[in-house]
Amino acid sequence: MLLALDLSLNSTGYVIGSGPNEIILHGAICPSKKLSQYFRVQSNLSEIKKLISTHSVHTVIIEDQALGKKSGSTKILGEQQGVIKFALWEMGVAVAGVSITEWKLYFCGTGAASKELIRATCLDLGYEFGTQDECDALGIYAWAMAQDVLPVLWCG
Repeated sequence: MLLALDLSLNSTGYVIGSGPNEIILHGAICPSKKLSQYFRVQSNLSEIKKLISTHSVHTVIIEDQALGKKSGSTKILGEQQGVIKFALWEMGVAVAGVSITEWKLYFCGTGAASKELIRATCLDLGYEFGTQDECDALGIYAWAMAQDVLPVLWCG
């Protein structure tokens, strides 16, 4: 099983499946906004670990952080990604990353795809998700399924 993640502190989108047209679960992990940032990271990690254990996930693909982005959340999002990647390594789960431009180019035909175009692409494929984060996770998942070999950062 493969788990695709669009990490966020507010709503982490995910898609789990075993093949291009074999999605078994999708959703969004939404920690309470009353929690501090680091408790949200902890909550996200806990839910991701449950998904991995429950569905026998062997590979996780994560959207790489946009390093050129200048926002107040860039630091904590980078820290969250590091915490989650380290925890997956400890669990023995293979981890791969993909840039936002790369998966958007594959999924929508342009690396600068808007949220509306991503959602429209999901609808064209027969998926109507409750959150944009799930749409993004589907794009990440679709990109991963199209690769002959995933650019795995490590195998635990």
